[in-house]
Amino acid sequence: RAMAVLSVPAEGRGGRAGAEGRRRGLAGAAAVLTAAAVAAAVASESGASFLGAAAGQEGLPQRRPSPPAAALGAGATGRSAAALGAAQSSPSMATAAALAASGSVLVAVGAVRRAARRGVRPAKTARGAASAAAEEDSPVKTAGNVLWAVLIALLDIFSAPPEEPTGKDAPGLQALGAGGILGALKGCTIEALSDGSAVDAASVAATGATTVLLFVTHFGDFNSWEVAQQLRSAVRANRLGGAKLAVVGIGTVASGRKFAEMLELPQDVPVYADPRGACHAALGFSNGALPEYREQLNPYLRVFLMLLGVGSPGTIRTVLGGYFGNSSLSKERVAWVDEALKQGAAKGRFPTSVPQRLPWEAKKPGEDDMVELAVAGSAVWDGRGFGETGTRPFELATVRLQNMVSGIIANWNELKPPDDELLVRQGGAVVLDGQGQAVYFCRDKGILTYPPVEDVLAAARGI
Repeated sequence: RAMAVLSVPAEGRGGRAGAEGRRRGLAGAAAVLTAAAVAAAVASESGASFLGAAAGQEGLPQRRPSPPAAALGAGATGRSAAALGAAQSSPSMATAAALAASGSVLVAVGAVRRAARRGVRPAKTARGAASAAAEEDSPVKTAGNVLWAVLIALLDIFSAPPEEPTGKDAPGLQALGAGGILGALKGCTIEALSDGSAVDAASVAATGATTVLLFVTHFGDFNSWEVAQQLRSAVRANRLGGAKLAVVGIGTVASGRKFAEMLELPQDVPVYADPRGACHAALGFSNGALPEYREQLNPYLRVFLMLLGVGSPGTIRTVLGGYFGNSSLSKERVAWVDEALKQGAAKGRFPTSVPQRLPWEAKKPGEDDMVELAVAGSAVWDGRGFGETGTRPFELATVRLQNMVSGIIANWNELKPPDDELLVRQGGAVVLDGQGQAVYFCRDKGILTYPPVEDVLAAARGI
């Protein structure tokens, strides 16, 4: 079953026993690889989200015979299983989980090499030799390349997301050529959530005024949820500075409406659905992990690989930041966290309440044991010795837990994109001046490594 996820099954011209031996060896390698991915992924709430989606949701699209979780059940090694349990038991075990995952990848490399040497009978004709070589090369080479990519990512797993220019010299912007943003978007059809009408994306962007364009990931993704929560806070605080605004998300009109309703986006924020991700493709946004193997690798497995940093540099560090906090962030940058906690709890997203006191704090007379997040929000962390600026430990992680459990997973069938391949498509942000020229262009680096909305709005206000 793991083989079905990892690669195209080999045809049996090189000897039935040899082909079966290779399949078993590669299936074991695939199982260890998936276990390694899960071990690191569950150290974050984003990993747990996709684990739950792949393993337990009814109606999940199955383009290939088995989701990645099946490989875990089929043959996780003790080393990977131990890392999985450690990561689940405590977020602070993320480092240990990642190291264990690294060891599992090395074990998988050995499994692939052993599989390549198993039971291959010499072909007796030139045609048979070519057929046997083709049979062996495709799955072994694919598995080896995937394992190598994972290993390289693990060596750099805790690094910050890479930085690149976001002005007129942005590399992604220069790649669009003389036509720029408007030229790239011309011919890309998007649909307005307000009435379902189809419009050309270039006409939405060409407003004749300063325009902020947020191209978010699919409507069931962590990136799109956090960008929308940041945008909601900025709009309510009138921080747009008079700029025009449009949000384009990957998915159907129905999924976009569900997304906007759950996050209570202001009615005056125009949101558009891009069912095929045409705008994102036209602007050259990332295809996620290993797009060259899209035909061999299930998109859900590619999401797991992104959690390890493959095609998603900086993800693990960003996830851990939600647990450890960041006291250097300005008030404007973290205001959305308080609002998201309150809005999520008011909509019934778990957790809706947290303990009133820390274990070592004495109970005050008449004090309740629990405090409602819909009322208190980030004030729960005030005066507890965690600092009074930026985000505090577990503050942002609590928002992500709300988004994951009762938001994305509970409504996956209504939020997911129509094509599984769009699960890994990333987004970005653009700011255009009154002449339609880009003054800001920033691409998502991967999962949870999107352009902060405050940076985007600052670029718009600076025009």
